Amino acid sequence: MGTANNEFRLALKGIADQFYGQLRFKPVMKHFATGDVSRVEYVTFLRQSYHYVQATTPNLNAAAASVRQSSSSHRDDISARFLEHAADEQGHDEWILDDLEALGEDRAAVHDFQPCTAVRAYLAYSHHLARSRHAVALFGQAYVLEGGALESSDYMVRGLIEHSGIPNIADGVKYLRLHGEVDIEHVQALGRALDWVTEPEDQYAVRLAAEFTSQVILDLVDYVETVSVARV
Repeated sequence: MGTANNEFRLALKGIADQFYGQLRFKPVMKHFATGDVSRVEYVTFLRQSYHYVQATTPNLNAAAASVRQSSSSHRDDISARFLEHAADEQGHDEWILDDLEALGEDRAAVHDFQPCTAVRAYLAYSHHLARSRHAVALFGQAYVLEGGALESSDYMVRGLIEHSGIPNIADGVKYLRLHGEVDIEHVQALGRALDWVTEPEDQYAVRLAAEFTSQVILDLVDYVETVSVARV
């Protein structure tokens, strides 16, 4: 691995570490950790997550097609990784609907709750990247999101089940629990795939996507806090 790739990886790690550090200090995340999270907070988190999770597989498939049109010397490897990842992500939005239903919510009602500004920004940016010459940037999103799932899913599930007191919560954590499990392999695969990101322009795009994703997820968590006093 060359010096440029080492610097690239260190920069990505720095972005992710800063994000995870900020995320842990968000009040809502503290609520998850201690079990003080309310039903309103958790249901809002699930509803908002659904909107961006359901876009993951279509965007990864689109990114695979975009990368195949690029001049990258590793375009076939990158495209294949996106296709593999797209297949792995299929149905994760259904896990969220299963959780909402377990909590007594109507599965179809998730569409009555519009994405917040942060999620709308994420959706627009992801849709653009996946269909652009910068499609490799989706690696940056995955680096932050899937690493974040590994960082947080265990303590969120434990706090919810052991301390929250939300009715039927043990059957309402499928998304957090399973996503945390599958992301172990995804993070390992992504680590190998980053070796294929060798062009400075592509490395910049990946870093930029990681930074953007970090910010919108922090903003999403802030949104969950702002509606936590509302009635669900």
